[in-house]
Amino acid sequence: MRKFTAQLRQLLSRRKQQIGKRDPGAPDSLAVLVGDEDALKQLLHALAYTQDEELSCAETFALLDEYAELMVSSVEAKALMPLVKHHLDHCLECRERYEILLQILQTT
Repeated sequence: MRKFTAQLRQLLSRRKQQIGKRDPGAPDSLAVLVGDEDALKQLLHALAYTQDEELSCAETFALLDEYAELMVSSVEAKALMPLVKHHLDHCLECRERYEILLQILQTT
């Protein structure tokens, strides 16, 4: 839920700035502010897959080395660390970091 809330705030802030530059007296409603279709789709996707308990990027990053080592050693990391798995499934930036770490571990 934290990720969804952060994305919503970022989207609304960006739209307020865009609208404010064109029309300082424009209404401040969600319907007016959400004008970026791609951003809205990402936001709805994040909402649909939001769980009651989730890890932040910082929390995931702190566990990333352990998760990658479990994956390399063929231990069922997905079952042992489902919150990390969920975060990586939905966060491109963390997934990219994980994939780089995984490549490094697989070549050593």
